[in-house]
Amino acid sequence: SSNMKHLWEHPRDWINIYGYMQDPHSLSMLSSHRELVQSWLQFHPEFSRVCRKQVQADTWTVVHIRRGDFVKRGFALEPEAYINRLRSDGVVGPLYIASDDPTMASRFVDFETITPTPPVHISPVLFDFWMIANARAVYGCGSTFSWWGAFLSRQATYTSPPLTHTWHSGYKPELSLQHL
Repeated sequence: SSNMKHLWEHPRDWINIYGYMQDPHSLSMLSSHRELVQSWLQFHPEFSRVCRKQVQADTWTVVHIRRGDFVKRGFALEPEAYINRLRSDGVVGPLYIASDDPTMASRFVDFETITPTPPVHISPVLFDFWMIANARAVYGCGSTFSWWGAFLSRQATYTSPPLTHTWHSGYKPELSLQHL
């Protein structure tokens, strides 16, 4: 954390950034300089054109549900938590489900979902990230992946538990609107 504070206070050219950048000081600095950071970290226009061609919608909402290690560590929200929140927020679709569980989309049958196929030469994970970064709203899971995607979006609201590394012992995750 003190190294990140020093980097923010004494920037240099040609800095390679590696890490989560989600310690309290970095989160504050990222929030203060969001537009600048967004300008640095945008998808190449040709990449976005190829991805957008796969999506049969002008706008969409993303639900990012991480299972795998989140289930093992007790961090995972059940799909019903997302479904209930989507209903209470009045979301009807189109909805894109980004998950490491390929059966997850079948849990959202009451919603209009979209299932674009990632372009052949683009990793499905990178395509999911592009979908998050270009969504009108993101319902995340407290992961760095969905947080960064929502942060880089110029339009998305972000509803999620807080970032998992900020949880205190015994915290029960719940979906709430997060300030980016």
